[in-house]
Amino acid sequence: MKIANDFNIFSDIPEKEYVSSVSLAHRKHFAQYFTPYPIAQFMANWIIANPNCKTILDPAFGLGILGRVLLEKDERKYHIKGYELDTCMFEKAQSLWEETDVELLNKDYMFNDWENQYDGIIANPPYLKFHDYTAKDEILKIFQTRLGFVLTGFTNLYALFLLKSIHQLKIGGRAAYLIPSEFLNSDYGKNVKQYLIQNKSLRQIIVFDFKENVFDDVLTTASIFLFENSPHQNASVVFKTIKTIDELYVFSKNRESTIHLADLDAQIKWRNYYQPSNRNIYKNLVPLSTYGKVVRGNFDSIAQADKKIFLLNATGLKDAQVKKYIELGEQLGVHKKFLTSRRNPWFVLEKRLPSPIWVTVFNRNGLRFVRNKAEISNLTTFHCLYLNIFAAYRADLLFAYLLTDVSRTVFKDNRREYGDGLEKFEPNDLNTGQVLDLDVISKAEMEEILAIYNIYENNVMNGHLDLKSMESLNELFSTILNK
Repeated sequence: MKIANDFNIFSDIPEKEYVSSVSLAHRKHFAQYFTPYPIAQFMANWIIANPNCKTILDPAFGLGILGRVLLEKDERKYHIKGYELDTCMFEKAQSLWEETDVELLNKDYMFNDWENQYDGIIANPPYLKFHDYTAKDEILKIFQTRLGFVLTGFTNLYALFLLKSIHQLKIGGRAAYLIPSEFLNSDYGKNVKQYLIQNKSLRQIIVFDFKENVFDDVLTTASIFLFENSPHQNASVVFKTIKTIDELYVFSKNRESTIHLADLDAQIKWRNYYQPSNRNIYKNLVPLSTYGKVVRGNFDSIAQADKKIFLLNATGLKDAQVKKYIELGEQLGVHKKFLTSRRNPWFVLEKRLPSPIWVTVFNRNGLRFVRNKAEISNLTTFHCLYLNIFAAYRADLLFAYLLTDVSRTVFKDNRREYGDGLEKFEPNDLNTGQVLDLDVISKAEMEEILAIYNIYENNVMNGHLDLKSMESLNELFSTILNK
């Protein structure tokens, strides 16, 4: 098999040329993020370790970097089939592979090829939120019929690629997938993880703990999933974290753990299997839901760069300009988006009281809480923490704890990780997160904490950074968590 224009094909040069010639908007529309060549080589090693490998599928072919690596690694004759939905990408791939017997199809993998099975499947599927996928309702029905379980609208498209590919592995076949690791620790990922456990072909999960992004132009974590469809009933899964690509080939006792498939729990965050848990260091912890409930932010009047910004609350439709504005939103498809499609009518805002505590959604320097004594309603930059009767009268005490480093350390167990150090907390991540049991705080400790907190609050309100008070609070709460 010989590739046309084979100068520098055993590198990522074709992909770099494509990136320089195609707009970022086009690549984002098709969720195109190319595989780094050294990672492609590692994935190919797993596939060709199967001595009976003859048929290989790449369901998100792109320009065929994974296929090129396979040809570089092994001279065996494979039949390679590739699916590529983007016509622009497909035509460029055709010109590159025109003198080969590779079977390229300009079709949507989601709706094709369900009946076929392969010795090897290798993929870097599109990273696309499923509710942005135009045929989501139809494909969800297909997956329910074919695989026998229900997926939520929160599921990312890459997870569907993964599930379908596992279904298509022949006995003895191997698969290697490069995908974000976020579903391992998300709510929508529970069904996906349950399928992985039941299927029994999962062998390794390698999570990249890189300081830099693996993919250009996208903030996401990355991981390699390796599968082998062999009849081992007592199979185990190796979890591994790496800080550099070179560590793909190095065993590290401190960064690897082996868990029997039967012992995996789909309901918990799988970070517990490859990262040390912070909550296990401390005692006297209870779920945050003990004291209240975190929900998504709502609305606020904001000003930015000395320009007025208005938020429309269309409670009435008497104004002709308001009607025209709503009609424009419908023409643009705003009413079909995930949140708006669940409101009736779609343009009405939720009516909700201001919450006493706000929580940041995204962060790079640690989770932040805000004490909302001004009783302002907020946009979705923050989540809202509403306190129940067990915590409402102790709001300052709880908030004093939430301000501390030790509080943020414990909450990190429930974070979702993206590239470049970005972390995210959804409401349920916070509700199930652990906080100090306020009932173990003695009266004397409570009085000392509130006295320090009042000093801290007064200093902050007057524009002074009070590190001394914060250090004292952190020491006090750390002591209580360990008593």
